[in-house]
Amino acid sequence: ITGDNVGVIVDEFSTEELQTGIEKFLKLLKDPELKKRCVQSAKSHFSLEDGVNRYNRIYERLVN
Repeated sequence: ITGDNVGVIVDEFSTEELQTGIEKFLKLLKDPELKKRCVQSAKSHFSLEDGVNRYNRIYERLVN
């Protein structure tokens, strides 16, 4: 999430930490490139095609 700059992580539930998280989130929402990064992040982490290819490589190594 933070590595792809598509979200905010709150480390604890203190009032101060939550307020900081909200401020960061609101700032992130104003970023015009956010949508593009979200799509790219989702494709790179949750792509069905990539997942199938990765499993296929694992199965090929197990068979050979």
